[in-house]
Amino acid sequence: MMDAKIIQLETLSKICPDLGARAEIDAQIAYHASRIGKFDLAHNIIDRIRSESGVGHPPSVAIWIIIAEGILAYFENLDFRSSDRFRRAQVLSAALGLNDLRALSFAWLAHSDFGRCEYDLMVKSINECLVYSRTVGNLASSRLGLVLGNSYLYAGDLAESRKWYEAARQSAVLDGDRATLGAIMYDRAAVALARYRANCCLSLPNTLDAYALPSSVLSASSFHVLTNNKALSQLLRMCEARLAMIEDRFSPALEIFNGIRQTDSESMSGASDQFFDVEYMYCMVKLGRLTKTEFLSHNIDVASAATLDCDDRVVFLSELLAIYDEFSILDMLATTSQLLSEAASAYVDDTMRLKAALQGIVYSENQSDH
Repeated sequence: MMDAKIIQLETLSKICPDLGARAEIDAQIAYHASRIGKFDLAHNIIDRIRSESGVGHPPSVAIWIIIAEGILAYFENLDFRSSDRFRRAQVLSAALGLNDLRALSFAWLAHSDFGRCEYDLMVKSINECLVYSRTVGNLASSRLGLVLGNSYLYAGDLAESRKWYEAARQSAVLDGDRATLGAIMYDRAAVALARYRANCCLSLPNTLDAYALPSSVLSASSFHVLTNNKALSQLLRMCEARLAMIEDRFSPALEIFNGIRQTDSESMSGASDQFFDVEYMYCMVKLGRLTKTEFLSHNIDVASAATLDCDDRVVFLSELLAIYDEFSILDMLATTSQLLSEAASAYVDDTMRLKAALQGIVYSENQSDH
């Protein structure tokens, strides 16, 4: 089913008599298509518009295309290097005085900076976005609210997080932006699960309510409906499996993991593949379905933990340590315990860096009330 926003823009494009204005509408279709998994549609529009380079389209068309390319790079491959495209779009929109697109570029830059744990850069992008979004209205507001909601939730500030998720929701409703509405639900569940699991592994106090996690994951199914993105579909199912693990429902978790393995085996690679295997085998051990010989045949490399995000690293090493302990693999216990201790310190430091960075956000009087 096509997104309502795209249908609306396609209708406008068909009746638009001006070639330049039509190209801008089409570039906006590419932008929205890239966000909901309509990747072929986005690529086709981008290729067609780029082939019309001699037509003399408005400069805003190129900026819309560059932002769409950045989103494609991220959502097709979960590649945070897409920030290069957002940065280029920001520079071009600044040079041309297009503050609406400048604000949007900064919002997506902040999104990318958060994913790379570059919190000081994220706050700089947020502050710039706040400056320009005040003057041009709603275009970047929903994405900015989503980034802030995620950031405050990850930092453990539930009240501030709820305010910004609600601000993002209101902006998305005003724009008819169903993609962001779904993303709010998915991100809220994914970030909450990541924090809760890591804190539990380290026996740290949890500001998150375990009873709220199931509803968050259930709500995230709307995002799955809106997108055909294989990687994000897989991540949603990983959320469901990890929720089951939190609730000590290891058999349902294993069923989900088996489903992922059967349908998405080609997308599992590198460190993510190792993490998946440890999660899977941890459930098997809890259910008494794994032998020491079977575990050793997987050749898990404990050093691959270094390539994971701080929270995933903590969970990976905690579960691996539990498996080593179960099978009395003594030569790996000390090494893994040391790596877990270092990962725990990195996780706490990462949280503190984020909290400190968030203190640097400059709100206007109106925005401080969200």
